[in-house]
Parts: sequence; structure tokens; C-alpha cells
Amino acid sequence: LSPDNNEIVFSQPSQGIMKMKADGSGRTQIDASGWGTQWSPEGKYIAWADGNSVVLMNTKTNQQSHLLTAEQSARYSYIYWNFGWSQNSRSIAFKARKKDGAGFVVAVADADSTTGYKVVYDGPDHINEEFTLSPDGQQVLISLMRQGATTSKLFLVNRDAPGVLQL
Repeated sequence: LSPDNNEIVFSQPSQGIMKMKADGSGRTQIDASGWGTQWSPEGKYIAWADGNSVVLMNTKTNQQSHLLTAEQSARYSYIYWNFGWSQNSRSIAFKARKKDGAGFVVAVADADSTTGYKVVYDGPDHINEEFTLSPDGQQVLISLMRQGATTSKLFLVNRDAPGVLQL
């Protein structure tokens, strides 16, 4: 739902990213190849995964841009759904499959700056596709199943201390 509860964005099989009014009227396709859409908490952006990139659409202008630079996107073969937005709508955490096939990472990127991109976790563990950022956007809550474990657990990782997991 949009922050004002007046519109809905969603992924529809074989249709991609769709948008409509909350009453079901005005249904339109935003992107035929996108998947896993989410509205930013402040309502400025709609984000979705498209292959090895994250697309941001400004909700006022409908202008679309990529969250990652071409160099950053080239590291990945696939970006997963269920991003984690920071409460101030400035940052997004996401899971990505490495292009070389050597596993997955969790990265955070800033919506308004290409310098705010950072891989915060790159390890052998199974990473679930749901994330939450702390209110200041500095810590990412990650659900991981550590190697040899039988259940997933929640870990915090700080953007300033990538790879250091706190149970």
C-alpha cells in the first residue's frame, strides 16, 4: 500500500509490476519484467527487482532509475524480492546472487547516492529474502541459517562493520 493507503503496487505473474487504486480501479502495468515491488515508507519511491538490478520509480514524476551503478549490477546475476527499506526511505537492503555462482550477498544501497552502496554480508550461510533496517539505516536485520544449523536465526550487521554478525 502507498503510505496514504490510496494505491497498491504488486507483482502479478506474467504481468510484472502493477499499480492500481485501493478500490481496484485504474489498474496499470508499470514494468512487465519486474518483480517484488515495495513502496518506500515516505512514499517517494516504488522499488522492484529487475534481473540484476533494482529499479526505483519516483512516484511524483514516474521517472525510473537504477539503484545500482552498472559496475555494481554486473556483480550479480539476480536480485531477490522482499527488500528492506529504511524508515526514512533513504536506503534499501536486498539479497543478490553473485554472478560467478559462488553464493549470495546482502547489500545496502542509498536511493539518492551511488556512494552509499555496501555489501554487508557475504558468506556461505543460507540467507532468507526478508530484511529490516534500523531507523537510522545503519543496521540490517538478517535471517540466516548458519551452516550445520537446522533453523534460521536473526542477526544484526552494521553497515560500518560488514560481515560481523550479532545474534
